[in-house]
Amino acid sequence: MRRELFADVTIAARPDEVWHVLVDLSSWPRWNPVVREVDGQLETGHMLSLTVEEGGRSRRLQAECMRVLPAQELSWLRRWHVPGLLDSEERLVLEEVEEGATRLLVRQRLSGILLPFLWRRLRPRLGRAGWQVAKAVKAAAEQ
Repeated sequence: MRRELFADVTIAARPDEVWHVLVDLSSWPRWNPVVREVDGQLETGHMLSLTVEEGGRSRRLQAECMRVLPAQELSWLRRWHVPGLLDSEERLVLEEVEEGATRLLVRQRLSGILLPFLWRRLRPRLGRAGWQVAKAVKAAAEQ
């Protein structure tokens, strides 16, 4: 089973300016309401350590950096314990829509044998988080 969640915003900044916000990991605690801290290298195949805040609780998660395409896409894959149990690929995709403006697509693709049992509980929380991140990137890039 697979499910996807999307959020998108148009940002009054060029893709390279938005990219600068995304790759400045030390600034994430200032603007990102969901992922409060990121440690690691933004290189394909490298592991990232993410501190995620949900419902007043913080959790430390591990993710593999999947794609780092400057001014285009940043994505990572999180797995719950073992591959195929509950996997989540998160993508931040940038598209220039007009001169000086960028569309940010926040996309989360979930899969795994636990998904049918957890989807109803995960969907609202993850959907809300996607919109929060999209709006926060917009605010940070437009400063």
